[in-house]
Amino acid sequence: FIHGTVCDDSFNSHAANLSCQYLGFDYAARWGSKPDNSKYIPEELLEKYDVPIVVGWVYCDNTSSHITECEASIMESHECSRSNNLWLQCQDFKEWAPINAGLFTVDNKTGELEASNEGLLLVTVAYTDGYDNMISLNGTVCDDSFNDHAANLACQYLGYKYADEWGSGSKYVPDSYLEQHGIPIVIDDLYCDEWKTSIMECEANVMEKHDCMKDESLWLKCSHGEEKDPVWDLASAALLTYDPESDGMKIGREGLLGVTFEDRNQQEEPLHGTVCGTSFNYHTADLACQYLGYDYAQEWGTDPQNSKYIPTHFLEKHGVQIVVSDVQCDKSNYNITECGANVMGRHNCSRSENLWLKCAERGNDWKPIAASLLSFDEKTGNVIPGSEGLLLIPYSSNILSSGINAEYGGKLGRWLYSRHRMLRLFQQSRSKSRLPVSRIRIC
Repeated sequence: FIHGTVCDDSFNSHAANLSCQYLGFDYAARWGSKPDNSKYIPEELLEKYDVPIVVGWVYCDNTSSHITECEASIMESHECSRSNNLWLQCQDFKEWAPINAGLFTVDNKTGELEASNEGLLLVTVAYTDGYDNMISLNGTVCDDSFNDHAANLACQYLGYKYADEWGSGSKYVPDSYLEQHGIPIVIDDLYCDEWKTSIMECEANVMEKHDCMKDESLWLKCSHGEEKDPVWDLASAALLTYDPESDGMKIGREGLLGVTFEDRNQQEEPLHGTVCGTSFNYHTADLACQYLGYDYAQEWGTDPQNSKYIPTHFLEKHGVQIVVSDVQCDKSNYNITECGANVMGRHNCSRSENLWLKCAERGNDWKPIAASLLSFDEKTGNVIPGSEGLLLIPYSSNILSSGINAEYGGKLGRWLYSRHRMLRLFQQSRSKSRLPVSRIRIC
């Protein structure tokens, strides 16, 4: 006898379920290879006892109903390493859970469903009753909460690389077919955040009440084709300074802006680097500080202060590149992730243009709490808010907050207050009476 491990090459979620069923369980809750495989059995132990990889690859298509029916390379040459060793997390059904899925279209000639790489997503959900009987049901998935990342993970569950397209409706299977064959919606609110690596890890309502209609049933178009271009999403950021004692970085409220981007398609390794300061402005700086958990940017800039935070030679030594340039935030943007930017594109920036920020919290500083456009109504003698008029901004602080009063903070507040006094004087001359502050309404 030869005891050995299985390489993850060509493995898919259907193969994982069949493997767990072969082992006496109902389905595979999770599966994978590195880095978790070494948490189960360290590579050093496998090497010590010379445990080989005996199965080079396993492939199970949707027609396979048993793991022994799948194709496999057994005791043949392979290119797998121990980091490719497969691990499984098997479970029994204690409640409804998906165990299989496929994409289907209706054959116009036969009127039967045919499996394809694109079509209506049909899933099989199952649970085990109190008598150890497995009860299963086929149905569709509602498009509520679905997103691009979920589409990619769903296609990967089916053995493809990514989703070319996705949507809902009767494009592949008419609603009348679903009604005729009594095919229900069995999954709703399937949501995958960017950290999920398997569709089985995502949140979903399985066999629960929902308000979906048949025309909200999800379809996918999956692809084995060439890899998609990376789509970079901002994953994290920090303000970094060089610590000569540790020869490393430390994080604070000021420093060189370091960012990490991740590929939404999970085909490229995460990017770590700096941001070019050209095209940056005060609004962008404020949004960047707010992303980092502060209130605003007290200062920001590039050369020469950037090299005081992190010396250029340190960046060169560790190959830290500028990964973002041409950040453009207009006044309609309220989050730095909404702004336009050139990520991993060509640029003319040098290390001297690396961006630094000094972020701050408002503390006891005055800050605006509302705003209104006010105008005087000659008929009523009131000051009324509207879509045009004098801009009035009440300010408050963390210590003093008493609504609208004479204590407006900052130059802008004092300017507005002086205009507010002019407005009140104008009202006095027109109405012969002083307008109480309580008559001013803030929208």
